[in-house]
Amino acid sequence: MPVRFCCLIAKLESFMKRLVNTLSILACICIAVGHPARVAAGQLNDSNTANIFIPDNGSSANSSMVLSGAPAEAQVTKVKVHYEIKHPNIGDLWVYMTSYYEGTWHDYTIRNRVGGSADDIAETVDNLTAWNGASPNQQWYLVVKDMASGHTGYIDNFELWVDYSTGGSP
Repeated sequence: MPVRFCCLIAKLESFMKRLVNTLSILACICIAVGHPARVAAGQLNDSNTANIFIPDNGSSANSSMVLSGAPAEAQVTKVKVHYEIKHPNIGDLWVYMTSYYEGTWHDYTIRNRVGGSADDIAETVDNLTAWNGASPNQQWYLVVKDMASGHTGYIDNFELWVDYSTGGSP
């Protein structure tokens, strides 16, 4: 082997050892100040296409799904929902999402008696943060309540995307 090549290899090995030591020190510092060196992120998604009858004037209809598969330490970072409701007077409807954890229900109103006498709803709502910090592995509900008499309808579709992270800020 030529001398120049041997010197180059020796310098490269020395550099790599210093780099590995530096990275090890940085990882220790990150852990010591409460910031893990690795953050995992992911998304859970599911849908419920069962037609759920919405009773007239007072009772609620619930479309639900159970999301699972995220690591045990995962925490919600945002939620996106798409839903479709068939109803001849959408101004009668109160639409909200909810989930039950830590001993209580956590509700978020999506729409409350808006839209007048228009027919049907097909809506996507993104960047919901009401459940940030909760586990994504749980049962989720879309709840629709008809608040006036005279019309009925049904939940046609409910789809949910829940983004999560583990270990710190992604």
